[in-house]
Amino acid sequence: CPLYDQKLSPAELRRFVEARDPKRIGIDVATEIGTADGLSHSLHAKLVETLGPALAGRLVSAEKLVSDFRSRHSAGEIAAFARAGEYSRTILERALSNEVIVPGHTTTGDVAWWMMERLHDEGLGNSFGLPSIYILGPGERGPVSGDHVIQPGDLITVDWGVNYLFYYT
Repeated sequence: CPLYDQKLSPAELRRFVEARDPKRIGIDVATEIGTADGLSHSLHAKLVETLGPALAGRLVSAEKLVSDFRSRHSAGEIAAFARAGEYSRTILERALSNEVIVPGHTTTGDVAWWMMERLHDEGLGNSFGLPSIYILGPGERGPVSGDHVIQPGDLITVDWGVNYLFYYT
């Protein structure tokens, strides 16, 4: 988020921190929450070097702060995420209907690509690439989102997500 970005040289960063004399300095390292663990080892070493031993001794994980920050949302953010969920639900309902699936003819790949086309038509992104369409039940499972022909009685499960205004389902 550029709102919080400051582009400082190492010397400027040290002066910036020294002027504020914090008791603790929260950094982007964590053991439990992946989104709070983005500082690489080499950047951590550079930060320790830049701050010097006294200030570097105050470095602590900001894991709980990041968790708290990410768990609070404005009304606009909640509405955008709800819209992302609605896109996800309606596209998936159609994908699993007779509009898209003709048992004995349609493949799991056909369904996945149909879903991707709907995302494109709506100007949306996806959470992690091509939807994963799985067939569960008796008999051969076939590849995920591949050329497995959907048969009557197949149990279909889907792993996918929508990206709408940087909110992901």
